[in-house]
Amino acid sequence: CNSRYSVNVDDFSVTLRARKKIEEGFEITISYLPSIFGVPKRKAHIEEEWYFTCRCSRCEDVTEFGTYVSALKCSHCREGLILPESPSKDTLWRCRFCMNPFESQFIATFVQTLEDELYALSKSSPTIKELE
Repeated sequence: CNSRYSVNVDDFSVTLRARKKIEEGFEITISYLPSIFGVPKRKAHIEEEWYFTCRCSRCEDVTEFGTYVSALKCSHCREGLILPESPSKDTLWRCRFCMNPFESQFIATFVQTLEDELYALSKSSPTIKELE
């Protein structure tokens, strides 16, 4: 989930180029999924598809290296970000401002609903006027 390479495919060949210096003995990792997927979705898909629990540094950091990809804006205080309390699968999520708790299943359902709505919008090619 925090790969140290990029892949360039030309003429059916693959070239690996490091994004930064790799020290001798350092593990070279791969990304199974794009990092645009938040930790919960990435971890679930990796478990379903490749049968292991990812414990890379990105998946173990609830802020995802400060990108907050999985964070949601709190609907109660409208100030804080809702993040998981730990990297565990079914952990409680909590607003970092008002401390309001959210069950992981509620978060998963909410995110899936948003993704479904965005997918439907992308297929309908709406104008900006229609989206307002």
